[in-house]
Amino acid sequence: MVTLEKLINEFTDTSIQFGEAIKQGDLQESNKQMKKIYEIRKELSLRDSTTEMVRLMNHSDEFVRLKTAYSLLLILPEQSREVFKELSQYGDFWSLGLKKD
Repeated sequence: MVTLEKLINEFTDTSIQFGEAIKQGDLQESNKQMKKIYEIRKELSLRDSTTEMVRLMNHSDEFVRLKTAYSLLLILPEQSREVFKELSQYGDFWSLGLKKD
């Protein structure tokens, strides 16, 4: 059985790889990483992973924060929205089509 720590590390690493693929415009790779993230999130949902996931809301990588906020949106809506709001303030990819308040 895979440990919770290993799953959290896989989620983090895969989110970073997803971000790199997005930044490079590699749609095929970003889709591949999204599928991995989906599978990891399914496994995390079966475990008591909320505390560990919440810690990732402050991760240094913006894509880890994005995927974490999305994963916790139903559990922690206000905190997730804050992450989305923060990311929308960044230039480049994050501000495309987003209205800044």
